Amino acid sequence: MSFKLFPQTSPDSLLRKINPSIGPVCRTKWEKGHVERNRRIYDYELVFFGSGSGRVLAGDRVFFCKSGSMIIIPPALPHCTISDTQTERWCIHFDWFGDCTAHLSETPVFVYTEEEIPFVETETAQPPPENVGLDFPLCCELAQTELGKFRHLLQEFFLTDTETPGGELMRQGIFLTILGNVLTFASGGHISARIRNSRFLAAKNIIDSNFTDSGMNCADVAEKIGMSVNHLAKLFCSMTGLTTMEYLTMRRMERARELLLNTQEGIAEIMEQCGFSDANYFSRYFRKKHGMSPTQFRESASEIKEDNAQ
Repeated sequence: MSFKLFPQTSPDSLLRKINPSIGPVCRTKWEKGHVERNRRIYDYELVFFGSGSGRVLAGDRVFFCKSGSMIIIPPALPHCTISDTQTERWCIHFDWFGDCTAHLSETPVFVYTEEEIPFVETETAQPPPENVGLDFPLCCELAQTELGKFRHLLQEFFLTDTETPGGELMRQGIFLTILGNVLTFASGGHISARIRNSRFLAAKNIIDSNFTDSGMNCADVAEKIGMSVNHLAKLFCSMTGLTTMEYLTMRRMERARELLLNTQEGIAEIMEQCGFSDANYFSRYFRKKHGMSPTQFRESASEIKEDNAQ
């Protein structure tokens, strides 16, 4: 009987240097036009677009993603995703060395940039070893011939039971295979198109942080980022499909729905808390968007909750 000896793993091997830990995972489906709130994460996030198309705005760059695109977002970088069509995304948070504080405690893995919760730079996950040789954020596209295999890997990863040591090790192995696929395609030059845009995220964050102020207007936002009102409106329309004012109103309306569903506060109080100063405009706009008044919306939601409880 004969056998072949394989050389020992090199001391410089990537696997000798890293020991990734896996954080929160999710699978989301977003409707066309969905705009994610700006956020910063403590670890790395691998996002796979299973279907549809959208844009990931990360720092001063915009990445155009479609079915089969993968992007890895690094820690601390302000970013958001905008759905150009109905999209399905598979998301895996991870680090490279098992050192992310948020994976080991109850600390949320991300912070919305408009909230007052501080982002602690010292708690971010460390970057990978230099021999990985890639810059982040990293966006690449799988070849069509590889899509089926990659989807199967993701399904295995999400379905693997981690209640046993064996299941936990299997899940870790599947994740390393997924990560290996991403790094292989990225190093092979399959990088997605991207453009630079240094001011949109800044303008969006100003609105996200101040939309509840009824005195806020588009001219104020434009002035703060050194842009004309018309130019800002065109920028928002190119990025979100909405003008600046439409985006501002959308954020106010989202908060109004949230308060109607989760509080017992009066309609007038909710209107003011969301930045609306005209009760008639608020009611007309709400009815236009939802086909019913704010009061009817709340009553309808309460009935659905009661039916589900029974």
